[in-house]
Amino acid sequence: MTELRQRQTESNKKFNVDERDVKHMSSFAGVWWDPTGECKALHEMNQVRVPFVRDGLVTNGTPEYWREGQTSDALEGYKILDVGCGAGVLSEPLGYFGAEVVGIDPAEDLIKTAEDHLSSQNADIKVSYSCELIEDHIKKNAEKYDAVVASEVVEHIADKKAFLKSCVEALKPGGSIFITTISRNWFAWLCAIIFGEFILGLLPKNTHIYEQFISPSEVTEILEEMNCRTVKVIGFRYEFFRGIFKFQSNTSIEYGLQAIKQSNRKK
Repeated sequence: MTELRQRQTESNKKFNVDERDVKHMSSFAGVWWDPTGECKALHEMNQVRVPFVRDGLVTNGTPEYWREGQTSDALEGYKILDVGCGAGVLSEPLGYFGAEVVGIDPAEDLIKTAEDHLSSQNADIKVSYSCELIEDHIKKNAEKYDAVVASEVVEHIADKKAFLKSCVEALKPGGSIFITTISRNWFAWLCAIIFGEFILGLLPKNTHIYEQFISPSEVTEILEEMNCRTVKVIGFRYEFFRGIFKFQSNTSIEYGLQAIKQSNRKK
């Protein structure tokens, strides 16, 4: 075990990170960027994740679906923190829209995979990675970012209030936090775990624990306590036979939530 990994393990135990999840996700570092492999759902989810963040920052209209290789300067000038970035499957596409993106993750193997993939692209984008926790990152980066993204992360966190508090602390006043996660109900359990992991193989088995799921109303309530106003909640659905994600009004399974950090603290 490297010195960095030893320090990171000690930090993980101290803060809000499940070592089981870190080891589980790290075991797939070699196939994380394979769009047809065990992590293919993360790639396909970019069809809604990327426009959800992009259009949440720059437009008020209905998001246009993202396609592989799509670029523009729509996010030029925006600083985005991708918390729990994994191997950078979402960080890179956001960078291709001109944003300055910092991806952080507690898994050293995933950060190395992210850096290796980025360097292999020879792309002129402003994306960088760091193996650290949000609790450590905000010590030097409080109120730095225009947007904080926590995509497919909250459902792996035990103390969600503490985690979201740290994410909000990284935001500038007026900045947006974007969350995509799985709601908590029997239908979400059936679709995400039984079908998604064990029948369809969209994600590695044992990726999720039902008790860690959280509903949109619960996330909204937590963020309200932190002076963040929820401005959008939208559902996602997966059309398996077409291999695409689509937006929908129903948020009972997978959903995205955007909230804005208010400039003045509530009294």
